[in-house]
Amino acid sequence: MEQLIPDARAQSRLVVPMSEVPRRFVVDRESSSDTLDTELMGVQLRRFVDTMLSDLVAAANHVEIPRYMSDQFPHPYTEQAGREWLEIAGKDDPPLHYGIFFGEELVGGLGGSAGQGEMTGTYEIGWWLTPQHWGKGITSAAAKALVNEFFGKRDVMRVWAPVMHPNIASRKVAMYAGLFPEGVSPSAYLKAGVRYDMHHFGLTRSQWQQQQ
Repeated sequence: MEQLIPDARAQSRLVVPMSEVPRRFVVDRESSSDTLDTELMGVQLRRFVDTMLSDLVAAANHVEIPRYMSDQFPHPYTEQAGREWLEIAGKDDPPLHYGIFFGEELVGGLGGSAGQGEMTGTYEIGWWLTPQHWGKGITSAAAKALVNEFFGKRDVMRVWAPVMHPNIASRKVAMYAGLFPEGVSPSAYLKAGVRYDMHHFGLTRSQWQQQQ
């Protein structure tokens, strides 16, 4: 998965009883999966479409974004890279990948990659956000909405997220979304010639149900 970057707001999570959550934040199995609301006012997830190309390139073309991400996320982020991504993201129905919108501005992306074979029913999830909007809680709200969508509407048994050791903010995002720390793989990442530990976060369907 190519999408993991910081969002420093995650540590300020609030625990709200489900009875007090506004109805629009509760999973509705009958609603469309092309657009997802989040608990943060003004933040919405929208299915990637071709008309987002120029906004996608503008949001993604920052050297800070891929610092602790897979090399699959390119820099510079060119129009060709954007076209290739939109083609990939557009194939899934219902969508597995979403653009993160703050108001009408595309500010990032997130999604899941489906496991195959013996990993069927599991999804690796990840996220990225343009640097101008770091620290606002946007990624945390987006990741939580994605997890709720996957368990609430899809045949998902488990989601998981790998995070490079220096990416403390993304570790907090994973936990805000409900994932639990599951261990550390020493020296599992090689990024720009430097070895980093890999932190594992995961959540099963039964664990998610207990959180509702």
